Amino acid sequence: MIRSIVALVLLFWFSTACALTIEETMYFETQERMRITVFIKGCEIPNLSLTWPIASSQILEPPEPRDRLLGFANVSGSELTLLVGVGEPGTKFSFLVRFPCQTGENHVLPAARCRANVSGQTLQVLLPEGWTAPQWSPGCTKTYDVQAGRIRLYWPDAGTGSCEAVILSPGVGEKEIRWRMTWMAIRGYLLIGSAAAFIILAAILLYRLAAGPNRPGSDS
Repeated sequence: MIRSIVALVLLFWFSTACALTIEETMYFETQERMRITVFIKGCEIPNLSLTWPIASSQILEPPEPRDRLLGFANVSGSELTLLVGVGEPGTKFSFLVRFPCQTGENHVLPAARCRANVSGQTLQVLLPEGWTAPQWSPGCTKTYDVQAGRIRLYWPDAGTGSCEAVILSPGVGEKEIRWRMTWMAIRGYLLIGSAAAFIILAAILLYRLAAGPNRPGSDS
Protein backbone atom coordinates (compact mmCIF):
# COMPACT_ATOMS: atom_id res chain seq x y z
CA MET A 1 0.00 0.00 0.00
CA ILE A 2 2.74 2.44 1.00
CA ARG A 3 4.76 1.54 -2.12
CA SER A 4 1.73 2.26 -4.32
CA ILE A 5 1.26 5.66 -2.71
CA VAL A 6 4.95 6.50 -3.12
CA ALA A 7 4.83 5.40 -6.75
CA LEU A 8 1.82 7.60 -7.41
CA VAL A 9 3.49 10.57 -5.72
CA LEU A 10 6.66 10.09 -7.77
CA LEU A 11 4.66 9.71 -10.96
CA PHE A 12 2.78 12.93 -10.22
CA TRP A 13 6.01 14.74 -9.35
CA PHE A 14 7.78 13.69 -12.54
CA SER A 15 4.78 14.50 -14.71
CA THR A 16 4.62 17.96 -13.13
CA ALA A 17 8.36 18.51 -13.42
CA CYS A 18 8.32 17.56 -17.09
CA ALA A 19 5.25 19.66 -17.92
CA LEU A 20 5.79 21.81 -20.99
CA THR A 21 5.12 25.53 -20.42
CA ILE A 22 5.37 28.57 -22.66
CA GLU A 23 5.99 32.07 -21.30
CA GLU A 24 5.62 34.81 -23.89
CA THR A 25 6.37 38.51 -23.48
CA MET A 26 5.52 41.28 -25.95
CA TYR A 27 7.36 44.55 -25.42
CA PHE A 28 6.60 47.60 -27.54
CA GLU A 29 9.91 49.33 -28.30
CA THR A 30 7.97 52.01 -30.20
CA GLN A 31 4.38 52.52 -31.25
CA GLU A 32 4.97 50.22 -34.24
CA ARG A 33 7.85 47.92 -33.24
CA MET A 34 7.12 45.03 -30.89
CA ARG A 35 9.67 42.54 -29.57
CA ILE A 36 8.35 39.06 -28.85
CA THR A 37 10.33 36.98 -26.35
CA VAL A 38 9.50 33.33 -25.80
CA PHE A 39 10.71 31.10 -22.97
CA ILE A 40 9.91 27.39 -23.24
CA LYS A 41 10.65 24.96 -20.45
CA GLY A 42 9.85 21.33 -19.85
CA CYS A 43 10.93 17.91 -21.01
CA GLU A 44 7.71 16.48 -22.39
CA ILE A 45 8.89 16.56 -26.02
CA PRO A 46 12.30 17.41 -27.53
CA ASN A 47 10.99 19.46 -30.45
CA LEU A 48 8.14 21.91 -30.66
CA SER A 49 6.31 23.74 -33.44
CA LEU A 50 5.01 27.25 -32.69
CA THR A 51 2.86 29.36 -35.01
CA TRP A 52 2.08 33.08 -34.90
CA PRO A 53 -0.52 34.95 -36.99
CA ILE A 54 2.22 37.22 -38.28
CA ALA A 55 2.87 37.92 -41.96
CA SER A 56 6.38 37.61 -43.34
CA SER A 57 6.32 41.33 -44.21
CA GLN A 58 5.89 42.14 -40.50
CA ILE A 59 9.16 40.47 -39.42
CA LEU A 60 11.82 43.14 -38.83
CA GLU A 61 14.43 40.93 -37.15
CA PRO A 62 14.53 37.11 -37.32
CA PRO A 63 14.51 34.99 -34.15
CA GLU A 64 17.74 35.04 -32.11
CA PRO A 65 19.73 33.19 -30.91
CA ARG A 66 19.55 30.36 -33.41
CA ASP A 67 21.28 27.63 -31.40
CA ARG A 68 18.00 26.08 -30.25
CA LEU A 69 15.97 26.94 -33.36
CA LEU A 70 15.65 24.06 -35.79
CA GLY A 71 14.40 26.29 -38.58
CA PHE A 72 11.35 27.81 -40.19
CA ALA A 73 8.64 25.28 -40.84
CA ASN A 74 6.62 27.85 -42.74
CA VAL A 75 6.81 31.55 -43.51
CA SER A 76 3.72 32.45 -45.51
CA GLY A 77 1.90 35.66 -46.22
CA SER A 78 -0.14 35.36 -43.03
CA GLU A 79 1.66 33.00 -40.62
CA LEU A 80 5.06 32.35 -39.11
CA THR A 81 5.89 28.84 -37.88
CA LEU A 82 9.10 27.97 -36.03
CA LEU A 83 10.56 24.57 -35.12
CA VAL A 84 12.18 24.80 -31.70
CA GLY A 85 14.39 22.33 -29.87
CA VAL A 86 13.34 22.14 -26.23
CA GLY A 87 16.17 21.36 -23.83
CA GLU A 88 16.91 21.61 -20.14
CA PRO A 89 16.51 23.93 -18.33
CA GLY A 90 14.69 25.53 -21.26
CA THR A 91 14.84 27.48 -24.50
CA LYS A 92 14.60 31.25 -24.90
CA PHE A 93 14.58 33.35 -28.07
CA SER A 94 13.15 36.62 -29.35
CA PHE A 95 12.32 38.38 -32.60
CA LEU A 96 11.12 41.82 -33.68
CA VAL A 97 7.93 42.45 -35.64
CA ARG A 98 5.99 45.42 -36.95
CA PHE A 99 2.72 45.75 -35.05
CA PRO A 100 1.29 49.29 -35.37
CA CYS A 101 -0.87 50.57 -32.52
CA GLN A 102 -4.08 52.38 -33.46
CA THR A 103 -5.46 54.46 -30.63
CA GLY A 104 -8.96 53.52 -29.54
CA GLU A 105 -9.00 50.36 -31.66
CA ASN A 106 -9.22 46.74 -30.53
CA HIS A 107 -5.96 44.83 -31.04
CA VAL A 108 -5.64 41.04 -31.20
CA LEU A 109 -2.23 40.28 -29.73
CA PRO A 110 -0.46 37.64 -31.87
CA ALA A 111 0.08 35.00 -29.19
CA ALA A 112 1.81 31.76 -30.18
CA ARG A 113 -0.25 28.70 -31.03
CA CYS A 114 0.97 25.18 -30.33
CA ARG A 115 -0.54 21.80 -31.20
CA ALA A 116 1.46 19.96 -28.57
CA ASN A 117 0.11 19.16 -25.12
CA VAL A 118 1.13 22.33 -23.29
CA SER A 119 0.35 22.38 -19.56
CA GLY A 120 0.50 26.17 -19.29
CA GLN A 121 0.89 29.21 -21.53
CA THR A 122 1.16 32.80 -20.31
CA LEU A 123 1.31 36.10 -22.16
CA GLN A 124 2.34 39.48 -20.81
CA VAL A 125 2.25 42.65 -22.90
CA LEU A 126 4.06 45.85 -22.02
CA LEU A 127 2.26 48.64 -23.88
CA PRO A 128 4.09 51.57 -25.50
CA GLU A 129 5.26 54.17 -23.03
CA GLY A 130 2.36 56.30 -21.84
CA TRP A 131 -0.31 54.16 -23.48
CA THR A 132 -3.15 52.53 -21.57
CA ALA A 133 -5.90 49.95 -22.06
CA PRO A 134 -9.53 50.69 -21.03
CA GLN A 135 -10.81 47.27 -22.16
CA TRP A 136 -9.42 43.78 -22.58
CA SER A 137 -10.56 40.21 -23.18
CA PRO A 138 -11.57 37.92 -20.27
CA GLY A 139 -8.85 36.42 -18.10
CA CYS A 140 -6.53 39.44 -18.32
CA THR A 141 -5.22 41.55 -15.46
CA LYS A 142 -3.91 45.11 -15.92
CA THR A 143 -1.18 46.50 -13.70
CA TYR A 144 1.45 49.21 -13.84
CA ASP A 145 5.00 47.92 -14.16
CA VAL A 146 7.05 50.36 -12.08
CA GLN A 147 10.38 49.08 -13.36
CA ALA A 148 9.41 49.39 -17.01
CA GLY A 149 7.26 52.47 -16.48
CA ARG A 150 4.46 51.00 -18.60
CA ILE A 151 1.01 49.46 -18.39
CA ARG A 152 1.27 45.67 -18.24
CA LEU A 153 -1.41 43.27 -19.49
CA TYR A 154 -1.16 39.68 -18.34
CA TRP A 155 -3.05 36.58 -19.47
CA PRO A 156 -2.22 33.60 -17.20
CA ASP A 157 -3.95 31.17 -19.56
CA ALA A 158 -3.22 32.54 -23.04
CA GLY A 159 -3.60 29.20 -24.77
CA THR A 160 -7.36 28.90 -24.26
CA GLY A 161 -8.70 32.06 -25.90
CA SER A 162 -7.97 35.21 -27.84
CA CYS A 163 -5.84 37.89 -26.16
CA GLU A 164 -7.35 41.23 -27.11
CA ALA A 165 -7.24 44.78 -25.80
CA VAL A 166 -8.40 48.27 -26.74
CA ILE A 167 -5.42 50.58 -26.30
CA LEU A 168 -5.24 54.36 -26.17
CA SER A 169 -2.41 56.78 -26.81
CA PRO A 170 -1.17 59.47 -24.39
CA GLY A 171 -3.20 62.67 -24.19
CA VAL A 172 -6.58 61.02 -24.57
CA GLY A 173 -8.81 62.41 -21.84
CA GLU A 174 -11.50 60.66 -19.84
CA LYS A 175 -14.32 62.29 -21.85
CA GLU A 176 -12.75 61.18 -25.13
CA ILE A 177 -12.30 57.65 -23.76
CA ARG A 178 -15.98 57.49 -22.84
CA TRP A 179 -16.95 58.87 -26.25
CA ARG A 180 -14.78 56.32 -28.08
CA MET A 181 -16.24 53.46 -26.04
CA THR A 182 -19.79 54.74 -26.60
CA TRP A 183 -19.20 55.11 -30.33
CA MET A 184 -17.81 51.59 -30.55
CA ALA A 185 -20.95 50.29 -28.82
CA ILE A 186 -23.20 52.35 -31.12
CA ARG A 187 -21.42 50.98 -34.19
CA GLY A 188 -22.00 47.46 -32.91
CA TYR A 189 -25.70 48.09 -32.34
CA LEU A 190 -26.05 49.71 -35.77
CA LEU A 191 -24.40 46.72 -37.40
CA ILE A 192 -26.67 44.27 -35.58
CA GLY A 193 -29.75 46.39 -36.36
CA SER A 194 -28.85 46.64 -40.04
CA ALA A 195 -28.36 42.89 -40.27
CA ALA A 196 -31.72 42.25 -38.56
CA ALA A 197 -33.52 44.70 -40.87
CA PHE A 198 -31.97 43.07 -43.92
CA ILE A 199 -33.11 39.62 -42.77
CA ILE A 200 -36.67 40.85 -42.14
CA LEU A 201 -36.89 42.59 -45.54
CA ALA A 202 -35.50 39.52 -47.27
CA ALA A 203 -38.07 37.31 -45.52
CA ILE A 204 -40.93 39.62 -46.57
CA LEU A 205 -39.69 39.66 -50.17
CA LEU A 206 -39.39 35.88 -50.28
CA TYR A 207 -42.88 35.53 -48.81
CA ARG A 208 -44.38 37.81 -51.45
CA LEU A 209 -42.56 36.00 -54.25
CA ALA A 210 -43.75 32.63 -52.92
CA ALA A 211 -47.35 33.82 -52.56
CA GLY A 212 -47.42 35.18 -56.12
CA PRO A 213 -50.57 36.61 -57.76
CA ASN A 214 -52.79 33.99 -56.07
CA ARG A 215 -52.28 35.26 -52.56
CA PRO A 216 -55.49 36.12 -50.61
CA GLY A 217 -57.04 39.46 -51.61
CA SER A 218 -55.59 39.50 -55.14
CA ASP A 219 -57.82 39.95 -58.21
CA SER A 220 -59.06 36.79 -60.04
